[in-house]
Amino acid sequence: MTTTWPGSPQTWWDDVADVPSDRWVPGPEDLPTCRTPEEVGRSYAVVAPLVSRAAMPILAAFVLGAAVPVALTSRIWFDWASVGAVRQTAGVLLVVLLALATAYAVAAFVVGEVRLRRARPETLRRVARQLEGERRPVWGVLARRVRVSRGTSGSDTGPDDLLVVLDLRVARPVLQRQLATVEAWLDALSAQPAAPTALAAAFSGRDAVHAVEAFGEPLRGVWLWRKRAVLPRETLGLALVDPREVAAFTRDDAVFLRRTPREVLRRSRLDRD
Repeated sequence: MTTTWPGSPQTWWDDVADVPSDRWVPGPEDLPTCRTPEEVGRSYAVVAPLVSRAAMPILAAFVLGAAVPVALTSRIWFDWASVGAVRQTAGVLLVVLLALATAYAVAAFVVGEVRLRRARPETLRRVARQLEGERRPVWGVLARRVRVSRGTSGSDTGPDDLLVVLDLRVARPVLQRQLATVEAWLDALSAQPAAPTALAAAFSGRDAVHAVEAFGEPLRGVWLWRKRAVLPRETLGLALVDPREVAAFTRDDAVFLRRTPREVLRRSRLDRD
């Protein structure tokens, strides 16, 4: 099945041929070295952000925190004797199950964090080995101007941010034009109310799409990532795979800086008014 991308992205490369030569883009020299596991650990985050790992315990705690006050309020304002023993028992069981689910989620989170801490030295050695040889610096540019729909029903309906991940190994003029091409496309999409839903359909449940699929060969090495809005923003990093050649390139295939310079964060955005 042929994917239909909104905003005719394949037409924009030719339309942005004249890109100012002084347009800012970072370079490979903006990333710190990673010659040893110690250098990798100091500069790069080698596991998923804490907010991602803690999402389930936080959700469980929130659900329990909402359910218990409701149950307590019901005991105060309603005559439980009038609802019968079956409903009373069901209400108590519900609170107990929520408490057990929360305890399980928290325990699983703690065990997982302990395992991550113990495995950290080996993880750093593995990542350092993967980063040996050719450096593949990448640059993630946040594009909140147009967001990606996540559904039309249920609780998981909030839109995703769009992260444009560029390969910094390409020549500077090419990188500038790739960025300008994506920005022009986003400008066109921002005027289309149906763009979030159309983007969701184009992604077809995927979290990452090679821009070649939408724009053609001029954007080889550029990837479009869906990013949950609650997750931390990641900007400069190193790819563990070659983004020009692989069939899939996701957050698990890269390590990003622990602390991105504020100026880079300010410039790394496509949601300017």
